[in-house]
Amino acid sequence: MRVRIGSLLPEITEPTQLQLPNGGTLTLEPMQRRGHRLTLDDFDPCVVLLNNDLSAGVPDILQDLEQSVLPPLIAGWTTRSKSHHFAAYDRVADEFAALLNIDPWLINPYFATCGKVDFQNRTGEECLAAQVDTILQKNTH
Repeated sequence: MRVRIGSLLPEITEPTQLQLPNGGTLTLEPMQRRGHRLTLDDFDPCVVLLNNDLSAGVPDILQDLEQSVLPPLIAGWTTRSKSHHFAAYDRVADEFAALLNIDPWLINPYFATCGKVDFQNRTGEECLAAQVDTILQKNTH
């Protein structure tokens, strides 16, 4: 398998070697869009593996690609609810903790949701404060 590392960083305009602590090097290359494919110079990968949570949105360069993108773009934070993610993780952590016979809190912190908060308009902060109080009370029992 041939693996190369592409970068969306604007300062990566040519192959750039990074020194690693073990003395090795890692080469970052600028990604290029050719039609509906991402390439790196002469390299046309069959799969694009993302190391980006897409919390800032899906960059145009990643839209409508022919290649498989893993994880899929719909798994980015811009298209999924964090509360759904943490609820699903909560279920998995509970089942895993039961298998190991451990307290789930060791692998899963408490969380709560409050859909009424708008940080831009400074509304719903009392809901947030109430949820924080509820979580802090859980920790004292």
